[in-house]
Amino acid sequence: MAATSGAFTSVYLGKPRGFWNEYERKIVNELGLTVSSAVVVEQLRDCFASSRKHPAYAETEGVLEKLANRGTRLHLLSNYTELLPEILVQLGWSRRFVTVTYSQEAGAEKPARAIFELALRRAGCAPERAAMVGDSWEADVLGAWAAGLNAVWVDRDGHHPERAGPMVRDLAGILPLLPL
Repeated sequence: MAATSGAFTSVYLGKPRGFWNEYERKIVNELGLTVSSAVVVEQLRDCFASSRKHPAYAETEGVLEKLANRGTRLHLLSNYTELLPEILVQLGWSRRFVTVTYSQEAGAEKPARAIFELALRRAGCAPERAAMVGDSWEADVLGAWAAGLNAVWVDRDGHHPERAGPMVRDLAGILPLLPL
């Protein structure tokens, strides 16, 4: 299917909301499935948009709660699709984030500067007043730095301690690093 649909990122980047319904139908058609397409589409949606498929780390809820109690304004930036808000609802986190920016709507993936700039515009925040917390050195940290943001790398494995900049082993480690 990749040969006829193209690389996945070239398929979804910049597409309007509702794209996933069309994309899932295309998968069903290209696979030539004879079962009800509604059943297959529902199973595909479950694969991509179920919070069961995107489990949170154990400390996440507690860290989000502590940041909320401090009055920290949280903005989510992700290399994901229009399905992200649905996942946040399932996790009970949609109210935690002032804005949610994802690559499908931005037309770019981290580390591209464009997605960081869109997130900053939505947040109404200057880059130097923002901090990106992420688990990808290249996409999150280097992308944030290139866009002028501060960055904290969550290196859960601890395999790369030689990298420059703030590094924590889990999300709880960011609490002393972020201003009150």
